[in-house]
Amino acid sequence: MSAHFSRLEHREEICERTLALACSQPSAFHFRAGQYVEMSLIAPKRRDIGGSSRSFSIASAPFENQLLFIMR
Repeated sequence: MSAHFSRLEHREEICERTLALACSQPSAFHFRAGQYVEMSLIAPKRRDIGGSSRSFSIASAPFENQLLFIMR
């Protein structure tokens, strides 16, 4: 498994309790539709019992410049 670093570019509440997060796509990062990533926060302000990592499906298409994640 490879590690890639990305930056949050945009955050939007698209409906009640549902967020869309757009992140920069690292240049060496390639994926196929339907894949997911395990995302870890660096120095999170708060931690819960699940830790600082979560798995998220990628909602953007592989040819787009940003990575889009939708979550509740």
